[in-house]
Amino acid sequence: MTTGFFLPFVAACTLVSPVVKAAVPDARLPAKHQAFFKAYCLDCHDSATREGKVDLETLPLRIATVEQAELWQKVLNTLNAGEMPPEDSEQPGNAEKADFLDDLAHTMVTARRSLADAGGEITMRRLNRREYRNTIEQLTGIRVDVESLPADGGSGTFDTVGASQFISSDQFEQYLKLGREAIDESFERWAARSQPPRVF
Repeated sequence: MTTGFFLPFVAACTLVSPVVKAAVPDARLPAKHQAFFKAYCLDCHDSATREGKVDLETLPLRIATVEQAELWQKVLNTLNAGEMPPEDSEQPGNAEKADFLDDLAHTMVTARRSLADAGGEITMRRLNRREYRNTIEQLTGIRVDVESLPADGGSGTFDTVGASQFISSDQFEQYLKLGREAIDESFERWAARSQPPRVF
């Protein structure tokens, strides 16, 4: 049973005065996640193998450039979509994966702000409704109603066009709210199954 799942979309606020802008924290993924990377990513994406021409072994935990941010965003997207690790590889537990994604999402939001201040820009694509519903169901077993989420403004029949999947802080909160509701329902179901049968 997962102990928590925070969707990889969080609201970020920067307090700004007319004169001084609040300092942006360092965009650094916690060092504890090096073990996650070693266990689930580097067999295929180390400097020697570079499957798909992706080298994650030299990717620093501190995001200092747009290029690094774009590669971390790719990691976030593929993990969210369930595309990695491959089905025939060892899979992380739900809680372990959720913890990594939550920290990476926070780090990406911080990186976006700090790089924007330095004149750089990265695109952070939100999951569309279908991707989000499937991700939540995979992690919690709960199928959420995604009608309250932003409409998928894709191009033609495609609903994953990155340029149309922008996200605001209000939308962050919508995703987070649905995620928390799914967690609550998942815990309620688990608690109900854990109760001993009543004897009369």
